[in-house]
Amino acid sequence: MAELPDEVLERLSTHPRVKLTVGRESATAADVHVAPLSKQLFLLVSRGGATEQGLLEETEASILAEGSDGAWFVRASGRAVVGRPVLNEPRRPELLHWLPDGVSPAGLVAVRFHPETVEYIQGRGATRSRAAGEVPEGKPPGVLSRWGRLASDRVVLWYFALAAIDWAGLLFLVEEPRRPALLLVLLLLSSMSLLGGVTLLDQAARFARWREGLETDADTVLMLKGWDPPRRVHAVGLGMMLFGGALAVVLAAGAGWRVGALAIVASAVPILGPFHLARHALRRKDAERETG
Repeated sequence: MAELPDEVLERLSTHPRVKLTVGRESATAADVHVAPLSKQLFLLVSRGGATEQGLLEETEASILAEGSDGAWFVRASGRAVVGRPVLNEPRRPELLHWLPDGVSPAGLVAVRFHPETVEYIQGRGATRSRAAGEVPEGKPPGVLSRWGRLASDRVVLWYFALAAIDWAGLLFLVEEPRRPALLLVLLLLSSMSLLGGVTLLDQAARFARWREGLETDADTVLMLKGWDPPRRVHAVGLGMMLFGGALAVVLAAGAGWRVGALAIVASAVPILGPFHLARHALRRKDAERETG
């Protein structure tokens, strides 16, 4: 896990509030509380406010802190992941320690900050020094790598089975002269889009349940890395589902309904979809039973 240098964390520990900017083009910065815990930097933002909503749309963020006497300056950029209300956060006792007297935690949400780059300036005049650079292990994977991991989480083996099922299905469903390579490519695109789409939708749903305390960190670990915001993951998942379904319809119209059905069956969506929905309902039912 990426961490800020110890000296920077020490500076932040003496500065209870920082400026948080969400997104690259955001012109406004929110004044938020900071909690530099061991192995994780938390920001405490207003519950239901514009900053919380913005973090559901965009995880790219930066923080800015400056000493009251101008003797030091810290700027860090990276990813911010909006989490649970402070009172429902497992590390609540540690977070409460960093709140100034008189500040109620009831209206605050814990945000996990993953730094990527940091700039630290201290001193004045001739004694002024500046250190800047990338935080070790702070950078996220490339676009294709991270979306591939998000879309194949827990079902990566099924992608290999899917390819075999699609190919074997064509051997039996389509006559040899009418089985071009393009048909197999389209079939794989449909099946993989459906499988990837339902996996991304499950990732977004698991993250939403995690924020409600219905999932553990391990259940949504990829989303907690802040690679991409939850609403974008949901939108991409839905788009992949629609694309895969539309392609299955095209295959059914051009190569027969059995081929279109094969694209859907091979994706395992008829099994995974109901499974995810049932799991979601059971988690909520269990939570309601526990709370009376």
